[in-house]
Amino acid sequence: MKIWDLLKKLLNSNESQYVNNRNNDSKIVTNIVHDLTTENNKNQIETKGKALIDSITSNKITKSYIDNVSLKNISLDMYQSIDIDDDFNMKLIEFNKITKKYENIKSSSVDIDFNKFKLKYDNILNKAQLIAATTINGPLLIIAGAGSGKTTTVVYRVSYLIENNINPESIVLLTFTRKAANEMKDRVSNLMGLQSTSNIFAGTFHSFSNYILRKYSTILGIPQNFTIIDSEDAADIISFIKSEIDLEKKEKTFPAKNRLANIFSMSRNMEIPIPELIIKKHKDIIDFTKEIEELFKVFMQYKKVKNLFDYDDLMDELLDGLEKNSLFKKIINEKYSYIMVDEYQDTNNVQRRIVNLLAGSKNNIMVVGDDSQSIYAFRGANFENIIRFPESFPNCKVIKLEENYRSNQGILNFVNSINDNAKIGFKKYLFTNRNTMWLPKVKGLGSDYDEAVFIADRIIELRDRGIALDQIAVIYRAGHHANFVEAELLKRSINYIKFGGIKFIEKKHIKDVLAFFRVSVNILDEVSWHRILKLLPQIGNIKATRIIQTINQCNGRLDIKDHKIGASSLLKELFVLLVEITNDSLPLSSKLLKIIDFYSPLLKAEVSDFNSRMLDIEVIKKLIQNYTDIEKFLSDFALDPPSNKFNNAIDPLIEEREEKSVILTTVHSSKGLEWYCVFVCHLLDGLFPGVKSIKNIEDIEEERRLFYVACSRAKEELYLTFPSYVSSYNGFFNLPLLDRLLKGLSTMNCRLKQRDQSTLLQRPSKKYTNINSRLKRQ
Repeated sequence: MKIWDLLKKLLNSNESQYVNNRNNDSKIVTNIVHDLTTENNKNQIETKGKALIDSITSNKITKSYIDNVSLKNISLDMYQSIDIDDDFNMKLIEFNKITKKYENIKSSSVDIDFNKFKLKYDNILNKAQLIAATTINGPLLIIAGAGSGKTTTVVYRVSYLIENNINPESIVLLTFTRKAANEMKDRVSNLMGLQSTSNIFAGTFHSFSNYILRKYSTILGIPQNFTIIDSEDAADIISFIKSEIDLEKKEKTFPAKNRLANIFSMSRNMEIPIPELIIKKHKDIIDFTKEIEELFKVFMQYKKVKNLFDYDDLMDELLDGLEKNSLFKKIINEKYSYIMVDEYQDTNNVQRRIVNLLAGSKNNIMVVGDDSQSIYAFRGANFENIIRFPESFPNCKVIKLEENYRSNQGILNFVNSINDNAKIGFKKYLFTNRNTMWLPKVKGLGSDYDEAVFIADRIIELRDRGIALDQIAVIYRAGHHANFVEAELLKRSINYIKFGGIKFIEKKHIKDVLAFFRVSVNILDEVSWHRILKLLPQIGNIKATRIIQTINQCNGRLDIKDHKIGASSLLKELFVLLVEITNDSLPLSSKLLKIIDFYSPLLKAEVSDFNSRMLDIEVIKKLIQNYTDIEKFLSDFALDPPSNKFNNAIDPLIEEREEKSVILTTVHSSKGLEWYCVFVCHLLDGLFPGVKSIKNIEDIEEERRLFYVACSRAKEELYLTFPSYVSSYNGFFNLPLLDRLLKGLSTMNCRLKQRDQSTLLQRPSKKYTNINSRLKRQ
């Protein structure tokens, strides 16, 4: 039967027919949807899709009707096929050869007398953790499954090093957030005493590089007082340079500054030439390749002249020093004998090379991570690094942490099934000794709205059972996937916090305040000068450029008499302020107060939410009290801003309340967190996995890892939901993610039907009712 005949039948049917002939109509809708997905004419797809949507909306197809359509008539041949090229096949053979060797690792016994140590390692750690913590010589790869006590293992390994009289100054612990480094260091301090950890270097790759480059700047031949710029500053510099150089005019619009900054950074992190990266990832701007390369060269030269280092410069300078300066490498290798790297699956190529060089000839290098949680390729992270570690260190020991302390076995069985279908990676089986068994629930709904209603209903049920709202999370692939859920929660006055939005350090008023300090440290920082000068009335780009040029010609002198632009009294006040805050004898807190006195009237005249922005500036006032050195403050702020506490929280309701809030978050923002109940929503092929990912096998594998991360956040209950279809500018999506990633959904690992009402009567353990959602991982 042709699609329009089917549509006609569907449109002419009344609601009672859907109830009485549900099975037949189910097949009709399935056929219609299939025709839509195989239609080549995009206009026809849109027309037919709208007709189908209108018919479903007008006839109010029941939820159970859509449930029948959702999963039972789906087969793998309905999904867009993925071409696997020869390069990937060769890679697959290589990786399987590496991982196969460690497939059936069995934990050996530990022959150590633990009675002589302060800590009872053998009573606290499980067998695999104990081996990992006490293996301190030679290269070691720890594959730590989700929730397997990775942090605990690292903490006790550091403690074991100290108890074996290893000099704390020779220990380096590299992480991806300062929060993670501080947590590990604090836990070791609590176990061993504060004095034991004071000289351990624990921090991010960038903070380590910043410390080393400044300390050994003379040997490396670089200025010690360089200014660190963040990604937004880098984009602003690119925009400034773009406006200054002549670019060939073309019909197409030249790429935006943030896209260019991303291309420059990815090229360096992935060690791929810009032309090759554009062909691979940015074909739509291939006509601008020559101009982009030219812009990159000017960008790099500009930073060098202005004494500016972006995040990639920090990594590249450290790598160059270790590779090309034998004296520097010798000093570093003699100083640091024990190297540990957390979340190794998130390292990029440059960081991998740095780690290998830090290991030196002693090779006392430990890396820990989970290949199944490598989800940052868009930042340049290379999934291959953790797989190839045994290639870099052939005599390395591999230990798998598989005992899970987070989820019940029902959830773990499902998570394991996701990992089982991965093309590449270390095989692992997560298990728990807990007694609870709760199968994940898979629910197909009629529409986006129905999906949101279902999730909101379940949230209310959970709250009524005593589950704190901050122990409930809704996780999605992209921010807009939560729009209907967000609207439904607002409608029902359910408090929620949405992770995402503008980062704290990227807020305009925060960058404005920091710009005053940055100019006081580096008078050649033109980006900060432009930001400050354009705060003043009647000063735009042209006037600001003239003022900056004059200051440069006068070797940084700030004298209003040097300027012939009809200088205002405010400009004179600005110069006086900047001279005052360069006074080293003035405390940083006093300098900040002077900046606020000058800046706040300008901010108040410009914005309507002045009071809320001043609250953000109060955060800076609190933070700066811990510093005496402005360069260190600016470096710390740029390298690890207070984002975990003050950013990524958009709360549409009141700020102060007794009741906790449901968490709405992307998969990427959920990593490292855990909740009692998790909803993973909008699971349609083309949405999750994203439409751009379903054409490439390596992208599909990353989407599988994203799904693994999302599902492994759940401790007790996991819901997987999807509407029957979503129509957008990208296409018409109606196939569930599950079959593509799981090769057929096993009812042994999840429930496809309406959930068992008996589970609603089970009351949670008291320990889940009042604890914060950002629980520490075991």
